[in-house]
Amino acid sequence: MKQFKKLTTFGIILSVATILTACSDGAPSETEVRKVLEDQMKVDLGQLDKDNTGIGQMVNNMLPKFNNISLQGCESGSNDIYTCSVEATVTMFGQEKTSMENIRLKKNKEGQWRLVH
Repeated sequence: MKQFKKLTTFGIILSVATILTACSDGAPSETEVRKVLEDQMKVDLGQLDKDNTGIGQMVNNMLPKFNNISLQGCESGSNDIYTCSVEATVTMFGQEKTSMENIRLKKNKEGQWRLVH
């Protein structure tokens, strides 16, 4: 019985290691995708309030808030660009909405993921 438990434990460890290796193909993680989307929203907001008129703060109150971001998968493309399918649940104007979007990401020279348009 002890041998069976050890064999089962070894099998589980091997399976987890295989899954983790498969996931580390260079594609962005869910945490990285969330950061990219949140950072992009901040950049867009900053562009709106370049002249310090307060419009940025007003728009910030209206911008969607990410409640959940779920990375469904990424596919590698040319020029190290990944196309990722993302399910996002956002709240905007008191309404919650879930949608699927495809976004394109590429690492910059500093090794940070950025949106590619």
